[in-house]
Amino acid sequence: VAASKLGAEASYIGVLSDDSAGAFLKKDFEKYGVNADHCTVLNGYGSFLSFVVLSAESKSRTCLFHRGNLPGMVLTDAQKEIIKESDLLMVDGNDLEAAIAGAKLARENGVDVLYDAGGLYEGIEGLLPYANILIPSYEFATGFTKTDNAEDAAKKLYEAYHPELVVI
Repeated sequence: VAASKLGAEASYIGVLSDDSAGAFLKKDFEKYGVNADHCTVLNGYGSFLSFVVLSAESKSRTCLFHRGNLPGMVLTDAQKEIIKESDLLMVDGNDLEAAIAGAKLARENGVDVLYDAGGLYEGIEGLLPYANILIPSYEFATGFTKTDNAEDAAKKLYEAYHPELVVI
């Protein structure tokens, strides 16, 4: 949505349920000019949901997640073509196998991969080598690298995975 608001052509490739949350997300993508035509919509599942709690007092945010029960995504041929034709693929670690498959395909086809690293998921080190733009949360960066500050974490991530850019 942010990319679309800034004038970029943006698409969402993922799996949604036909429940009210999935319908809301698909409609919201369309509202903000994000193409969701190649999103897979499955019947009878609960969608992945996130709620963001903002604190004006501490100037912080807390993200709460409900993972739902959607099965893991398997990229379709049409979704693979969209990835190959893109300038940038943004992934997170929530559907790790699909994220790795998409990121690998992107890099093989000269497409930049931006990894928005927020959670310390098991197996996440399999995605990191494909990210040439790495934007981890402070918690991810320090937790993954076992450091206690952003500068040391950024250096370790850069030295281990060689992204072009690390922003914490």
